[in-house]
This record gives sequence, structure tokens and C-alpha cells, in this order.
Amino acid sequence: MSRDLCATSSMFLGYLDESSIKGGGAKRKDRILSFEKEEMSLTADPPACTVPAAGGTSTHKLVNGGADKLIFKIKSSNNNEYRITPVFGFIDPSASKDVTVTRTAGAPKEDKLVIHFANAPADATDAQAAFASVTPAGTVTIPMSATP
Repeated sequence: MSRDLCATSSMFLGYLDESSIKGGGAKRKDRILSFEKEEMSLTADPPACTVPAAGGTSTHKLVNGGADKLIFKIKSSNNNEYRITPVFGFIDPSASKDVTVTRTAGAPKEDKLVIHFANAPADATDAQAAFASVTPAGTVTIPMSATP
């Protein structure tokens, strides 16, 4: 089972005031406009990470279920005992990217990864540099558990 976060499709319905249209005069509110946002979807499989506290690795697949290329950044609640590769990246539409979580030896505890994502800028080639210029559209959280 995958953990999903979708920036859900939303629709704005509003009345069009004809006086705001070039050449419009009367203030009739009889036309309806609708704007739809493109749906974005990022899932992580498996949706949780369990590794031995003595150290180990876990591989997760980030899947872009949307129609646009995504950019992502992964943050960890514990940078002392976990290493994530890659931290930044792109995922093409309907494609996936493997992420490796490596844990070094340490006391058992609960931690988490938070994956921030957004539509990728069209001309971006360096994910780390490009991520600074976008506003994240959503997050996916992967709980991490180090077991004795």
C-alpha cells in the first residue's frame, strides 16, 4: 500500500462581471467561469522505513502519478544516523525514482523523512539549484523506525 499525497484538483466557480470585460457595460452576472488546477500526485513505496538500529539500508520508490515533471527535496528528522540518496531530484510524468535510506549504528528511535515536491521549472537541469526557486505544492511523509 502506498502513501499518497495529491494536491487535489480544485475548481473555482465565480461569476463574471461583464463590466470588467473590454467593451462590457451592464453589470450582468450571468456567466460562470471555471478554472481547474492540474492534479499532482507523488507516492512512496513502501510507505514506511524499518531498519536495524545497528545499521542497514532501505530502498523506496517515489512515483510521479501526475502529468507534469516534478522536483523534490527530502528532509530527515535525524541527519546524524541517516543518509539519504538522492536528496534532490526530478521525476518525469508517470515515472519513478529510487531513493536509498542508509542508517548508521545508533540507539533505536522513531524518525521521519519529509519529501517536499512541486512542478519542476521547464528549463531546470540542477534539482538542488532549481528547488530554491519553487514553492512546494505538497509533502509526503515516510515514518522511519530503527529496531533493536
